[in-house]
Amino acid sequence: MKPIQKIALISPNPRFPDFEKRFYMTENALPLIGTVLKQAGYEVEVFMERIAPIPWERVLQADLVGFSAVTCSVNCVYEMVQRIKDVEIFPLFWVDLMHRCYPMMLFSM
Repeated sequence: MKPIQKIALISPNPRFPDFEKRFYMTENALPLIGTVLKQAGYEVEVFMERIAPIPWERVLQADLVGFSAVTCSVNCVYEMVQRIKDVEIFPLFWVDLMHRCYPMMLFSM
C-alpha cells in the first residue's frame, strides 16, 4: 500500500427532506478532522454534499476516503463506498456523530 498523502472527507446529504427542520445538527466533525490532518501535513479536501455535489474525479485521486453520516444517510454512504470500490480499492473510514471512527472493512457489503 502506498503512503497516505491525499485524504478526502465526505459528508453525504441526508435523504429525508425535512431532516434539518426536525433536528439542529452542526457538521463540524469533518472540517475539524480535516484541519487537524492538514496541520499534520496531509493534503485534505472536505466535501459536503448538502453544499455542493461530490466531485468524484477528485475523491478518486485520494489515498484515503472518510465519511461522516447520520442514520438517515447511511444507505447513501454504502452507495458511495460501492462506487469507490468499483473503481479502486483503497482505505476507507467512517466517523459517526459520537466521533467514533470505524474502518470500513467492518461493514461488509
